[in-house]
Amino acid sequence: MFGNHKYAFLSNLFPIAKIRNTVKRRENSNTWILEDPVEKGSKMDLVSWILGNCDYDQDTKIYIDPENRERSISAKQARATVRQFVAGWKAVGLKPGDCVCVHAFNDIMYTMLFLGIIGAGGRFTGSNPGYTHLELRHHIQSTRARFLITEYELLPVVAQVGEYGVPACNVFALETKSHYVTKSYCNSVQELLNHGERDWVRFSSEEEAKNTTAALLSTSGTTGLPKAAMISHHSFVMQSIMLEDGKEKPYKVSRLISLPEFHAFAFPLAHIAPLREGVPTYIMRRFEQQRYLSIIHQYEITETPLVPVILNALMKGEATTRELLASLRLVWCAGSPLDERAQDAFFRILAPAARVVQVWGMTESGWITTFLWPDTDHTGSVGKLLPGMEAKLVAQNGSIVDRDEEQAEIYVRGPLVMQGYLGNPEASRGMIDAECWLKTGDIGYKDGGKYYIVDRLKEMIKVRGWQVSPAELQAVLMLHPDILDAAVIGILHPKDETTETPRAYVVKVPGSDVDLADIKNHMSNYLARYKSLDGGVVFVDSIPKNPAGKILRKVLKERARSELQSARSTSKLAQSWKLFIKATELLYEHWRAMSMSIPSPATTTDSGNNETGSSNLASPTTASSVYSDVEGEMDCSSKSHAQSDGIVLNPKDFGPRTRMLAPVDTWLLGIKIPGSFDPLPATNDRNMAKDPDLTAPTRVLEAVYDCVQG
Repeated sequence: MFGNHKYAFLSNLFPIAKIRNTVKRRENSNTWILEDPVEKGSKMDLVSWILGNCDYDQDTKIYIDPENRERSISAKQARATVRQFVAGWKAVGLKPGDCVCVHAFNDIMYTMLFLGIIGAGGRFTGSNPGYTHLELRHHIQSTRARFLITEYELLPVVAQVGEYGVPACNVFALETKSHYVTKSYCNSVQELLNHGERDWVRFSSEEEAKNTTAALLSTSGTTGLPKAAMISHHSFVMQSIMLEDGKEKPYKVSRLISLPEFHAFAFPLAHIAPLREGVPTYIMRRFEQQRYLSIIHQYEITETPLVPVILNALMKGEATTRELLASLRLVWCAGSPLDERAQDAFFRILAPAARVVQVWGMTESGWITTFLWPDTDHTGSVGKLLPGMEAKLVAQNGSIVDRDEEQAEIYVRGPLVMQGYLGNPEASRGMIDAECWLKTGDIGYKDGGKYYIVDRLKEMIKVRGWQVSPAELQAVLMLHPDILDAAVIGILHPKDETTETPRAYVVKVPGSDVDLADIKNHMSNYLARYKSLDGGVVFVDSIPKNPAGKILRKVLKERARSELQSARSTSKLAQSWKLFIKATELLYEHWRAMSMSIPSPATTTDSGNNETGSSNLASPTTASSVYSDVEGEMDCSSKSHAQSDGIVLNPKDFGPRTRMLAPVDTWLLGIKIPGSFDPLPATNDRNMAKDPDLTAPTRVLEAVYDCVQG
């Protein structure tokens, strides 16, 4: 659908990286073009591109298990294993275009599974092994997976997906030393390797490479349900070519992969470069900080990709020392913007020759910018455009921004852009325009050929007309020595819902006693007043993130919505209860005054005038003033009241809500309203409902009840 647009790139617009001397100027033109290996690679399937390089010793260990170095895969073994998987998939009925979901943790076999699937003509998709059965079901349905590969310990989740997932006969489980899969439970991956070998599907044209989907990569789902981005063989090959600078490095390259192998950031380093370039690559099952440091030190790892949350954890971890990281020479960091101060702080715990470079990219396009060897940066830039990619900055009104340092949304175009979203043409059209420009949704700017990312367009917080970047606030929070992790979102201001305000979620360093006052004081030292955390600071155990370290802001927004609703309800209840207590006390005084006006049988004369009785009468002013106070508190209209002539109040004449309240809540307060439990017959036939003195308490109690219930 998309991605077939051919582009050359102008040397005066974008920097050109020499790719093994294959970039040359077109004759009599200022346009540069990519030749071989682009001409060769553009027509190749990804498996041929990866396994076709024999310039290094094919018996060299490429994929290595750091927990057992004897468990490894060489290039020669990889080629044979991929051919076995191709034969196995054909034997079990995989057809061209069928999708196979790999639901597993990192492993040295992961790339073999990936290459075997696409080599058989299928489509690979990887899912997060931490998914619940509902999340896995959505992933399977959105990618239309027909087969599934998983691990023994993840089978219970797979089984919960049930009829909405993959049939049990199409589920294959990886075997480990402790778990062997029985036929009655599901199939074993080992069965796919028992059908001999078969060559993989090869391409003969660039069109075939561009139109054949190799992988369905799940988008992050930070603000909505994840979608399946279709990435072609051609896109993967072009990305590999763009990242091969062909320059010799002054150290022996060995890499450690701890990021999830199904994620777009890890793809070129985990699945393409190792076998293509002959780079020994150690695969961690999952990230564990202490073990990560030990592996780097033990095997003298020189290159590794990270996400900012791991980088920050390493900087603030007590176990992190320069000695443990002494072998590192190159660290890639991506997933979210990395503040230049954090980047420089990490530089200081590495060897002087080490480089920390950022990568900017998307699931929909792979890597877009970075710094190729030996370039480096200390300004917080995400790098320069990869050769062959184009970019433009578009203002909100649609105009093109040409000036340096002016912020706008970045659009990109080139051979790395996805084909579209599977089964979602509307979302595809909303993401890629008619001229094949991909709308990244990232706000950034350029300066001297280098690009800088400010934040996501949809995550910017609008504070009284000012644009506030959550990433900037998070970076400042992370400068505090007692903060391990942080995330900032925008919420409606509690006192002014016409504007937003920042709200922070903070993870303390273990043992820290940092409080709200400390954080606000810290922030005020770095930021303008309008960037204050007026939406509050919430201390949490962890920040919700996807496997690549990207903050799941939709989860935090839902949490904030619930917290604020609960706070409003609690505040309203407390206010209502306080009001109820006050109103009940006033009602008691009102009833007491009225009950004193009832003539006593022992002292009442025929005329009804008795000095003793009249001396106990409550004055009209007293009764009226008490009621007026209650009316004012309840925001009711004031009324004039006549002096009571001795009518006894009967609860049966109250409204239903008042009858519910009077016997219960008045006793809870230790107040007994006369007549509430010992009703007396009325002394005359006067209509109580028409007497303001008698109906006033009823109306007040009913109003209080409504307020408490609300």
